[in-house]
Amino acid sequence: MKIEYPAIFDPADEGGYTITFHDFPEAISEGDTLEEAHYNAIEVLDLTLQSRMEDNEIIPLPHSESGANVHMIAPDVNIQAALLSIG
Repeated sequence: MKIEYPAIFDPADEGGYTITFHDFPEAISEGDTLEEAHYNAIEVLDLTLQSRMEDNEIIPLPHSESGANVHMIAPDVNIQAALLSIG
């Protein structure tokens, strides 16, 4: 089983992308290119999930979202394993 969260890649006025996650309001990043934005989305998702696990905070299940700006982001495999073990 693979866990993926929807990320919104909004084109920024100055170029590049702003990345947000509806499941994690605190997880915000950006990238100058789509490739950089994808890398940064994984990084911010990993950091957010690690922080929530350490603080024993709620980690929601991924919700369903679609659209042209939606990219499904999978956290690091070690984080996925930890999430599956507590789920």
